[in-house]
Amino acid sequence: MDSGTFKLGLKVGDDIVPVEGSIFSLNEGVATVTVRLPDGISVGSLLQYEACIEDSTMLAPFVNNFSVAIKSEASVNGGGSQPRKPKDPSSNGEDVSAPSGITIPKPHRVKASGYDAIGFTKESALKVVADDQIDAVTGKPATRYDFYVNVDNIHLETYQKSNGKTSEKVSIAETKFCVGLMLLGMAMLNDSMRHSPEHGSDLKDDPSEDIYSAIESVSRGFAPFLLPMIDALGGDAVAELEEALAESEES
Repeated sequence: MDSGTFKLGLKVGDDIVPVEGSIFSLNEGVATVTVRLPDGISVGSLLQYEACIEDSTMLAPFVNNFSVAIKSEASVNGGGSQPRKPKDPSSNGEDVSAPSGITIPKPHRVKASGYDAIGFTKESALKVVADDQIDAVTGKPATRYDFYVNVDNIHLETYQKSNGKTSEKVSIAETKFCVGLMLLGMAMLNDSMRHSPEHGSDLKDDPSEDIYSAIESVSRGFAPFLLPMIDALGGDAVAELEEALAESEES
């Protein structure tokens, strides 16, 4: 079994210098890195590190850039270690003591009567709005993303009329539509953050096109295909698709 590798580097100028002797531990989903500070470091300095995790199952390494601000030496009171804060039963299994950069998206289902407030049309599908705030638990900056889904979308209604013969099927179709669009939006947000200059990307994206406009545009174009695609990839339809692909390769 491949347990993967962990590498830590310190940014010095334009170079990343490997840090020797770092200790990496993982406990209940929280990673801790212990490292010896460079010689000659002074209070008030800011060190920039790059952590890289890689194993044979990953298409690309997971890279996390973080900074460490040097403070005065802390006094040890000898009280011993404290147990980790237990999980809040109302947090759906999330560890409330863990830092959060992106909170779990909450879908806001927008009907035709609310189009003007959100700027939707019948063909609109998804709009993501960012809300920068301070995390109540960690006290650190965190971004909350609100996902607005058009549940009166013309393509969703067309699908429901042809496939939703009961109220239950209509509701299921709407849920699939919401979840599929939120996953699309989350994937685009994640890709945008991974390739941002703050994460060391050399990509020069067109500044006139922000990620939120792109999500609206892509989701609008994807909406007609979303539910038929989910149906096509579920159940026995997968076998039929494999047969069709095999026939196309032979011809």
